Amino acid sequence: MSSTVLDLTLYIKSSHLDVFWSHLEPLYKKCCDEPECKLFEIAVSHDESAGETTIKIFEIGRIPSNGSFRYFTKAYYEPYNNATIPLFSKPRVIELYESVAKYSYKK
Repeated sequence: MSSTVLDLTLYIKSSHLDVFWSHLEPLYKKCCDEPECKLFEIAVSHDESAGETTIKIFEIGRIPSNGSFRYFTKAYYEPYNNATIPLFSKPRVIELYESVAKYSYKK
């Protein structure tokens, strides 16, 4: 079965990180509880000179039979978006990819 890879890049002022993490925690738990979610990983890169942190969120999920990636319309995204979008120092970048099953490896 194919998977969709969500690559989400967020740019947040380092001074707002504590607030961001507090709102991400409940969203993270709900996403991981979704039956379609196969992987949820977060990576960060700090730019001290700019006082900015880049956060990359990778989520891999099975594509439902109708082909839609429905996480973005879940009700639990609304409070997260309302609280965190004002913290962004640049617009977020959302990219979706289809995995190549032949070259996927997981231990």
